[in-house]
Amino acid sequence: MFAIPTYGFVAAILATIAIGMYQCVGGCPATAPVEPIANAATVATAIGVFAVLKAFSSGATALTGVEAISNGVPAFRRPQATNAAQTLAIMGVIAITMFLGISWLAVHVPGTVASDVRSILRRSRTRCTTAASASTSCSSSRRRS
Repeated sequence: MFAIPTYGFVAAILATIAIGMYQCVGGCPATAPVEPIANAATVATAIGVFAVLKAFSSGATALTGVEAISNGVPAFRRPQATNAAQTLAIMGVIAITMFLGISWLAVHVPGTVASDVRSILRRSRTRCTTAASASTSCSSSRRRS
């Protein structure tokens, strides 16, 4: 029951790495520059604490997966120790491959992720502020956001 989502996750991460590296063969795609957000550092401090706690909990979950293999050695087919060691080695290779691949993409692909909704809102605000006279559509769009 747990195998399908696990294999799906690993396949999705490996596909992301493969597609990202394929797109970077001729040079990684360029992205548009993004304006810095005012007071982002003060907000990011609080979020950073939660990010560290989330990373800690994710590491604990990964450790539980390794521990499950170690505790389940009697459930493996004979030779049990050899099969358990091979399973742990395969798990390690998958984890290292995903980590190094995502790290490589994070270093080599420039840019900042921004949602389309935020871009649309920013464009509509820019049009409203640069208009010579405020129309009802601009004043209503300011109230909604």
